[in-house]
Amino acid sequence: MKRGGRLPIGRRSAGALALRVMSLASFYAMHILIAQKIGRDEYGLFAAAFAAASLIAAVGSLGLPAAAERFTAQYVERQKPSLLIGLVARSQLLTCAFALAAGVLTFAAASLPFLETRPALRVSLQMSAFIAPVAALLRLQRRAYVGLERVKTSFVGETIAWPALTAGAIFAVPLAFKAVHTMPWLCGAGFLIALFQWKSLRSLTRRLIGKARPEYETRTWLRVAAPSALGAASQIVMQRAGIFAAIYLLGEGSAGLYGAAQRIASLIALMLYAVRSVAAPMFASSFYGGKIDQFRHAALRSMAWSFAGAVPFAAAGLLFPEFLMGMFGGEFRGGAVIVRILVLGQLVNAATGPVGTALQMTGNERAYAAAQTVFAALNLGACAAAATHFDLIGIAVAASCGRAALNAWLFLKMRRIWTKPTAADRPDD
Repeated sequence: MKRGGRLPIGRRSAGALALRVMSLASFYAMHILIAQKIGRDEYGLFAAAFAAASLIAAVGSLGLPAAAERFTAQYVERQKPSLLIGLVARSQLLTCAFALAAGVLTFAAASLPFLETRPALRVSLQMSAFIAPVAALLRLQRRAYVGLERVKTSFVGETIAWPALTAGAIFAVPLAFKAVHTMPWLCGAGFLIALFQWKSLRSLTRRLIGKARPEYETRTWLRVAAPSALGAASQIVMQRAGIFAAIYLLGEGSAGLYGAAQRIASLIALMLYAVRSVAAPMFASSFYGGKIDQFRHAALRSMAWSFAGAVPFAAAGLLFPEFLMGMFGGEFRGGAVIVRILVLGQLVNAATGPVGTALQMTGNERAYAAAQTVFAALNLGACAAAATHFDLIGIAVAASCGRAALNAWLFLKMRRIWTKPTAADRPDD
């Protein structure tokens, strides 16, 4: 597998961007269809459930998706077929077990007495308990494909096929829907895709590196994965603090409006996600190969392409927010100001590039997790305080400012890797 030479971030990102556009269209079709079919209040329940499921999946998988991405790239680079095959197989089994346990605990927690006065939050948690195990396994499989430098394949399952199959099934059923009625279609489609990808990953690892008896370094994988789990969970809290505050403090109607606005603002990070998928294995291979100049080049090019790709979408969000919100239904047209604020926050996110991925791929997952945790806690508190005084606009401002502050800190930490590469920057083997 060729990894040397200059790193063609832009050229390789073009293909990833095309697939990312397809995945975005697929997710947008699903969310827009569901919002139009169930209305603003019910969509608030669905959006909150989806956000909570992402958080539960991150915690329940114990950080194994990030570890799988890092170690697959490392094992391919160092030609260790037994460990590669063992990692791909065992990480999927562990993710299934841990995520299922987290889902069961979440469903049980939704029945606690203090939630009786907050039925919207209770329903969202119950729904998220079913989505989380499927989401965790699909996320791990996607990141394993990225580590194996199958970036295009990584987009197909979780981000294209899953929402497309779900949207098609819901569209084909001419019945009145509520948020809970989307669960069988969403979970069923995800389960079928996960089964197919399980077999696909097994075949792919053997084609890349040949047949070998699997070996396991489970303790090492989990030791590296644990701080990544904290970082991943904190990242989701950072991203979704606004909708968590909205569903808890303002109700499902406000959560629906904020969820639609946040979905539109995520357009800004389209190129960032495409670049991240291409750059992740490059960060790992260049760092562990001692090629710091190559790592620096990949980081700077990633930032440039990420920001350049964000500008057109930011312009659309700032100029036409009413039209974009109207796609979700007439009830959503009042969120134009929220869209503009969230778009500005995402633009800063795009300008700093995939800084979190660079830190995780270079053994700095503990620093990344610590920063994410601190900033996520502060951001969640700021969103909650803003909700009580300034409604959804306050939440949007707090969320955007918190994201900008975190990205600035992560960039400074990443910059140290190529300006002062010391032994402290490298993980223990």
